[in-house]
Amino acid sequence: MADAIASARDKKNYMQISKPVKEASTDELPLKVEKMSQKQRSILIVDDCHEDRQTFRRYLHQTSNYIYSVIESEFGEEALELCKILQPDCVVIDYCLPDMDGLEFLEKFRKATNKADIPVVMLTGCGNEAIAVQAMKKGATDYLSKEQLTAENLQTTLQHALEKVELLWKLKTTQEQLKFQAYILSQVTDAVMVTEVKAIDESKTQIVYVNAAFTSMTGYSAEEVLGKTPSILNGLKTDPKVLEQISQAIANYQPVKVELINYRKDGSEFWSEINVTPMLDEVGECTNFIFVQRDISQHKLAEAERQQLLTLEKACRVEAEASNRTKDQFLAIISHELRSPLNAILGWTKLIQGGKLDNLATARALATIERNAKLQNELIQDLLDFSRITEGKLRLELFPVDLTEIINAAIDVVRPLADAKSIVIESALEFTIGEVLGDGSRLQQVIWNLLTNAIKFTPEQGQVAIWLEQVESYAQITVSDTGVGISPDFLPYVFEQFSQADNQYTARHKGLGLGLAIVRSLVEMHNGTITAVSDGEGQGATFRVRLPLHNRV
Repeated sequence: MADAIASARDKKNYMQISKPVKEASTDELPLKVEKMSQKQRSILIVDDCHEDRQTFRRYLHQTSNYIYSVIESEFGEEALELCKILQPDCVVIDYCLPDMDGLEFLEKFRKATNKADIPVVMLTGCGNEAIAVQAMKKGATDYLSKEQLTAENLQTTLQHALEKVELLWKLKTTQEQLKFQAYILSQVTDAVMVTEVKAIDESKTQIVYVNAAFTSMTGYSAEEVLGKTPSILNGLKTDPKVLEQISQAIANYQPVKVELINYRKDGSEFWSEINVTPMLDEVGECTNFIFVQRDISQHKLAEAERQQLLTLEKACRVEAEASNRTKDQFLAIISHELRSPLNAILGWTKLIQGGKLDNLATARALATIERNAKLQNELIQDLLDFSRITEGKLRLELFPVDLTEIINAAIDVVRPLADAKSIVIESALEFTIGEVLGDGSRLQQVIWNLLTNAIKFTPEQGQVAIWLEQVESYAQITVSDTGVGISPDFLPYVFEQFSQADNQYTARHKGLGLGLAIVRSLVEMHNGTITAVSDGEGQGATFRVRLPLHNRV
C-alpha cells in the first residue's frame, strides 16, 4: 500500500495536479468547469479482484466519448489516500473490500475529501437492492451489479455520473454568478431597469426587473412598476423626440445614450441620463433591454448656472463697452457744446475791446454774448441736474401746486422764442382739475423743456399746442407741435441720455441730448409717466405727461 501511495504522489507531480484536498470555492468554479469540458477523465477503480479491475479497464478503453486514465487500488484506506492526492474525476468501488465495505468507504470518503463533486459508482456482487439504497443515501452517484455488468452499461453509467457532476458544477457556477451579479446590482448607485424585447409601446412593453437604486431614485417600488411600461416615468416635459430616438434604437437592437426629463412617483421632475443596451444570449439573440439611469439634475443645474453666468458676463461686458463709448461720446459732446458758445463770447468780446464797432454792431455783439452765455448756463445746469439725478442727490420740495399757474408761467418764458419764429402757442387748460403734489420749479422745468423743444423743432409760422385735462385720477399735460416729427427708428430712444435724432434741425440746434432724459427722470420722481408719439418725420410730435392728482384730506 505504501508503494502505491508513493507512486501516486510521483504521478501527482508528473500530472501537475493542484492541491489534492481543499474547500470548493467560487474562485475554483471556472477552473473546474474548464476541466470538465475537456475529453480526458481520470477513473479510480477500487476492487480487490485483479481480473475484475482488468475487465473494467478494458471496457473503459473501448469508449470513444472520453479518454480514460485508470488508477487501480485493492484497499479502501489506500483509495481514500489516493483520492486526497489525485482527486480523480470518478471512483468505481466494489462493495466488498478487504479492509472495509462500500458503505464505510462512502462515509469516510465524504469526510476525508469534504467534496461532493467526485461521483462514486458502487459495484455489488449479487445486485442487492437494500445495499444499493443505502449506498445512494450515503452519497453514491449510481450503482451496478457485477452479474449484469457490460461494457455498455459501465460506460453509460460513468458518462451519466460525470455529466451529472458537470451539470451540478455548471449550476453552482451559474448560481454563484447570479448571486454576485445581484450583489453588484444592489450596490450600484445607478438605477437599473430591464424590459422585454419589444418596442416601447404603451400597451406592450413591460418592465421585468428594477434594482434598489431605481426605487431610491424614482420612489416607485418594484411591485409598482413590474409589468408596467417605462412610460410611467414620462411627463409633460419629457421630450418626444428623445423617446422616438430610444424607440428607433430598440427596434434596431442598437445601444443608445440619451438625456431627458423623467418624473418621480411624487410628480417631481429630474434630469436622467439613460443608457439602453440590448442583452444578448449565448447565440447572440436579444433577450431583454437594460436601462441604466443616472440622475444628472445637479449637473444640469450647474450647467444652467454656468450658462447664466456666461450670459451675464457677456451682458456686463457689452454694457461696460457701451458705457465706455457713452463716456467718450459724452466728453466729446460736452467739450464741443461748451466750447461753441464760449468761442462766440470770446470773439465778440475782443471786437468790442478793439473799439472799432459802431453802436448798432456793439448792440448786436452784446446780444450775441448774452444769448451764448444763457446757452452755456443751460448746458451747465443740465449737467448739474443730470449728475444729481444719477447720484440720487436731487431732492424735491413737494407741495400741492396748481398746474395751470406753472403752465402759464412756462408759456410766458418761451413766448419770445415762439414770436421770433412766428409760431403760435395755443393752450387749453382745465382750471378745475385740482392740484398735484410736486416741486413747482421742477415741474415748470419739465413744461419749459417740452415747449422749448417743440418751438426749436417747429419751422417758422408753425403751431405749438398745450392743454391740461383730467384723465381718471391723473392730470394729463399734452404738448404737440407741427414740427419735424420723430422717425419710427428713433422714437424708442427719444428719452435716452445723449440721444439726438439725425436730421437738419438737430444739426442746427446742437445740445447735450440730456433734456428729455432729465424730463423723464423728473416726471418719474413725481410718480408720473411721460410718453412720446409721432407719425414720422415731418408729421410733428406729441408728448403726454401724467401726474397723480393730490387728494386733500
